Amino acid sequence: MESKRTNPKKEGEKPILRLLCLHGFATNKNIMNFQLSQMKKLFPEIEFKTIDGTYEISNAYLDANLRPIVGDSPIYGWPKLGSFDLSESKERIVKILNEEGPFDGFVSFSQGCFLSHELLTDYTKKLLDLKYNLRLAVFIGAYTFPHRVDLLDFPTMHMVGKLDPGFYQGLVLSTKYVRPVILIHDEGHKVPRLSQAEVRKVRKFFDRFIQEKKEFLNMPKNPRL
Repeated sequence: MESKRTNPKKEGEKPILRLLCLHGFATNKNIMNFQLSQMKKLFPEIEFKTIDGTYEISNAYLDANLRPIVGDSPIYGWPKLGSFDLSESKERIVKILNEEGPFDGFVSFSQGCFLSHELLTDYTKKLLDLKYNLRLAVFIGAYTFPHRVDLLDFPTMHMVGKLDPGFYQGLVLSTKYVRPVILIHDEGHKVPRLSQAEVRKVRKFFDRFIQEKKEFLNMPKNPRL
């Protein structure tokens, strides 16, 4: 049975969920905003907060199709070129989570999935110095094989494209979570344009957390015992 659709956010209301969005290799927050434009319209109850990666890289790595969006803006990655070391990016993200939060979780694309998975591995092991709880994550076009073998008990959705060269990498990542929700779409290595059926599946995933958050926010602040 599908979850009941939540009421759309009214103008002036704060979003119910806040998700920190981590872009792919050789892009930036402007590209991630463009990639998430459909989801932002479909789910006004959610704030999709995008940030730039940690390390600036040469525009020579930029996909030519993205140049009209990027213009002269710098592009970034999460580890340094030629490295898999995410330690500085992890420290930076934890600082953002604490100083600009609370956030409810992550939406990540491609290389950003590598970073968010590493953060969630540390989070579930209680290794992150985080002041609140995370609740969900969405992985899109995950382009990494997890380096750790841990099975994580954390709610996730995995969007995997049939035409994506990293199709099997995305599926492998989903096996690292206890109860993953998997959405296989017909496109390639990109944030997909969701069909009506796919929107319903994503809506069902988000609705659980939106409803739980609404109930929490509506709880009496000082209930009498």
